Amino acid sequence: DTLIVWSEGDNFDLALSFQEKAGCDEIWEKICQVQGKDPSVEITQDIVEESEDERFDDISDSAPPIELPPCELSRLEDINELIGNCLSTPVRKEKLAIALENEGYIKKLLNLFHTCEDLDNIEGLHHLYDIFKNIFMLNKNALFEVMFSEDVIFDVVGCLEYEPTLAQPKRHREYLRQLARFKQAIPITNAELLAKIHQTYRVQYIQDVVLPTPSVFEDNMLSTLSSFIFFNK
Repeated sequence: DTLIVWSEGDNFDLALSFQEKAGCDEIWEKICQVQGKDPSVEITQDIVEESEDERFDDISDSAPPIELPPCELSRLEDINELIGNCLSTPVRKEKLAIALENEGYIKKLLNLFHTCEDLDNIEGLHHLYDIFKNIFMLNKNALFEVMFSEDVIFDVVGCLEYEPTLAQPKRHREYLRQLARFKQAIPITNAELLAKIHQTYRVQYIQDVVLPTPSVFEDNMLSTLSSFIFFNK
């Protein structure tokens, strides 16, 4: 053999070529001497550790699924606590997002929102505010697709009106429905395009006005929301 091959980083494979085997062996022995390796072994370079994503996938696959409480009024405090606790690690966030999607949990929560408003259950509405604020922090496009659909987006906005620190709820739904009139300079006859324009405006409003101003850390957690808006435009 008259080749010495090695890798530097993920994308660089380098090689030294020799005309004679004796010269190759001499350099190889000197390299191994510096490295403290055995020159009789063909492969001396350490195996590159698996990437962060691969390690995350391994951990995620082995982690147990998140068990969501029954979606009932009496369990809102438990649901709020569970979702808040799941934000602490990427694996738990991933498992929670999967559970919420698989169980159709968002629409179940929004049914509770209607019940809380009908009963004027302020404590429950405050829990729902925290729950949905934290669901946004999961940063999952599949969940955004559900929350921003035409039939539920106003209910999601409604949940975010009941910030616990405020004496009176905000009136975001009223603004979006009555005050923000969409003026068409050129009439748009394509219903799908018109729906997309309305959705983009509402989601942009949620990001800019409804959600609390994020910290630098939280801003990174909402990157998928920004992407959702960008690709809608």
